[in-house]
Amino acid sequence: DRLFRSDDGGEAWEERVTPKRPLHASSLRVDPLNSNSLYFFDAAEGFRSADGGQSWVAFTLPAITRDLLIPAQSPQHIYAATFSGVMVSSNGGQNWASAGILTAASSLTADPTNPNVLYAGVYMTGLWRTTNQGGLWKNVHGDARSGDVEAIAVNPTSPNTILIGGNEGLVRSTTAGTSWASANTGIQAMRVEKF
Repeated sequence: DRLFRSDDGGEAWEERVTPKRPLHASSLRVDPLNSNSLYFFDAAEGFRSADGGQSWVAFTLPAITRDLLIPAQSPQHIYAATFSGVMVSSNGGQNWASAGILTAASSLTADPTNPNVLYAGVYMTGLWRTTNQGGLWKNVHGDARSGDVEAIAVNPTSPNTILIGGNEGLVRSTTAGTSWASANTGIQAMRVEKF
């Protein structure tokens, strides 16, 4: 596997050094306020770059990790969806603490208009929402027929509109999770793991 970077909207690409070889089932997250600050991870290892991928430093993941979230309005915090629950680091992954969910989590996203609102996909119990960065979580899965929540997206111009993907395809809420409807019109319902 190889890692490339474009600084001109995809017109030209430059290969970057990858943190390790070979790379398997790896994911990359970019600090939304600093495109040179990168977080590269697979289930068990994490690497951070402060220079756009020219060099990498290892950081410790809190447990087997499925997803990382760097909220745009509070990039000093990193959230991890792990098999041990949702964890948070306020120092770039050096130390981790529970963010309030103690069961296995699969996915994370933030409301792009409000840094206090986060969503977590949790195995067996669906979608959870916090309005205080993980201080208190509420299940908002309701009647959503998605199975396990593997992917979450919040509309940046209408944050009450949420799309989740899981074992049974796509479901959408336009009420911040108080009601849900299938979003599989025109596509075959299938497992959705990432957006």
